[in-house]
Amino acid sequence: MQLNSHALCLRLLVGIAIGVLSGKFWRTTALQKIPFPTRTSSDLSFPMDQHPTPPPPAMASRAHWTPAKQRRFLVALLETGTVAAAARSVGMSPTSAHRLRRRLAGTMFDQSWDWALAHYAQSMADPFAPDPPPPVAPLR
Repeated sequence: MQLNSHALCLRLLVGIAIGVLSGKFWRTTALQKIPFPTRTSSDLSFPMDQHPTPPPPAMASRAHWTPAKQRRFLVALLETGTVAAAARSVGMSPTSAHRLRRRLAGTMFDQSWDWALAHYAQSMADPFAPDPPPPVAPLR
């Protein structure tokens, strides 16, 4: 007969209570009266609320686009010319990069994205051409 941990605890408590009430608890130890339950190799199933190993610790912060990641992404985009390689270089997916660009449409990030791809294409077409100026932030 296999018992789960709740049944084993209940059995242990009942055994101790019976021993205390009958006066036998003080004459013998609880471990002599109640055999200590052990798990066998065939009893590797665990109830849903128990885990054989502790769950992995929660991530400190969710993966998201910080300003530093955005800058590193734009530098990588300028160097590689591919969104997939640039996104992966900062630990993000290409899909999340495109989603970020749609969310930040019209901002400096969006303009810098266009400029980086255009500059990369121009440098591939003519590697000896002078660098075009980067986009300038609008005055407020």
